[in-house]
Amino acid sequence: MFSRLYSKPNFSYMKNIILLAFMLSIVVIGKTQNSNLDFENGFKIYNLTSYDVTHHLYMPSSSPSNHYEITNSDWQFLHPSVAFQWKTEKNNFHEIELKDFAMSTNSTITELVNDTTFNILTSVTSGITSSLISAQYEYIINFNKSKESKFVPSLGIGINPYFANSSTHPESPTTYPTNATYFGAKLNVIPRLTYYVTTKFFIDVNFPLCISDSYFSINKVDNPTLPENMRTTTTLNFEQLPMFLSGRIGVGIKI
Repeated sequence: MFSRLYSKPNFSYMKNIILLAFMLSIVVIGKTQNSNLDFENGFKIYNLTSYDVTHHLYMPSSSPSNHYEITNSDWQFLHPSVAFQWKTEKNNFHEIELKDFAMSTNSTITELVNDTTFNILTSVTSGITSSLISAQYEYIINFNKSKESKFVPSLGIGINPYFANSSTHPESPTTYPTNATYFGAKLNVIPRLTYYVTTKFFIDVNFPLCISDSYFSINKVDNPTLPENMRTTTTLNFEQLPMFLSGRIGVGIKI
């Protein structure tokens, strides 16, 4: 009697209901996700336009009571770089960018020539060898994940380690060879706006803001009149909100 009134639940029927509800939830969630973010990896080519003012300080061993302050101002209009990005479980992105990889050597010959005899009275040759290696890791937080839109604003937080070296080799008895080496890292906050042109291609416009620049510098002057231990100076520098204005535009492809 009781077995007829309180029969065992039909678990097969309940499983079908649960499965149907789960499938419906997937459809609803799928409709609320931005399909433009439905890819795993991307490749980008950037161009950076920037205005950069850098200050380098170091103490000369020959004059401990004084210091050198070097200020460089640099405008760049064309600065290409490449980057690779991959998606996280939260629909954000990791990105690795090769910002700089440059090595160069140039030489200058300065001659004093007599206008009548065309004889070379003095000749000074100097050469400069320089290298720069810079990369950046960035975590990009997307804000327009649930709305179907071709425009996706985001915010990136990046760390940019770099290595720079410059050596001068003057052939003059009054000028000594020098070598300057810098190891550093910049912390950047990067507002972004990405426009997904097609299902395959997108455009990324962003404005890197440098929050801090920390670097270790080694400066050496081969002055034979100084003892060996006084020819090299090292400094540790930290600069907050350096003068760095920039804008980037990138063209990306989903892969």
